[in-house]
Amino acid sequence: MIKFFGCSFTEGGGLNNIDYYNYIESPTTPLTYWPEGSTAEDRVKIVEFLDSYKKDNRFTSIIANSLNIDIINLAKSQASNDYIFENLFNEISSNENDVYFVILSILHRRYWHYEIDKQKHNLNMSEFSGNPFDNRESYRPLYNHFKNYLEYIFDVQTEKNSLVRNIQLFDSFAKSKGSKIIWSGWDFGEDVSELKLEFIQKVTQNCLLFDGLSLKHFCIKEGLQIEAETNGLVPDNHISKYGNIIVAKKIEEYIIKNKLL
Repeated sequence: MIKFFGCSFTEGGGLNNIDYYNYIESPTTPLTYWPEGSTAEDRVKIVEFLDSYKKDNRFTSIIANSLNIDIINLAKSQASNDYIFENLFNEISSNENDVYFVILSILHRRYWHYEIDKQKHNLNMSEFSGNPFDNRESYRPLYNHFKNYLEYIFDVQTEKNSLVRNIQLFDSFAKSKGSKIIWSGWDFGEDVSELKLEFIQKVTQNCLLFDGLSLKHFCIKEGLQIEAETNGLVPDNHISKYGNIIVAKKIEEYIIKNKLL
């Protein structure tokens, strides 16, 4: 079994963007969340349709269909690396002889428990209007704490050092269960050495590169993001439908070359 972990770039984010769908699939008869005379049930159906469209066209589904294999996509929008590691640990603990592709998320994201609602939240946005705050006063303490963290505590090198430790530990854990982890990443900064993910390569041989780049910078180089495909009409930096096809081919090549089937 092959399982993928990551954030929205692995989950298929952007493919359910209604503006993007209209641009590439239905420019003459566009969907809208608020068609004239629509009911709440109608709007729910549109959202469900777009979510299905996302799942059908993301690169993990393309790989599964192309290679005729079972793939589970466990990525989550806005997921932090803490969230990814928690779910990866649970999967390794409960299973054997699996292959895990882990596309690491943006470094500053956090996954914190909030005592007010007794839940854990992936934190990413610095705007109070963003998820999970949504301009709710009950979430202002969490928002303020996250803002202070970003300003006074977050450090890129510290996060990279933590990733290195986790990669080494998880590689050993997976091996003990007859499983294997392939590591990659969306974005770790602008420095050339970071684009090549050299800090990951130093601690594991199982590193998935995209022409020597992180996934983000490969997509930028090849013009595979929605904003590039739509000439800026849809300001979304997620991977385009065509981009998902190209990314799928790259991962397929890795799977075949390394005999992961």
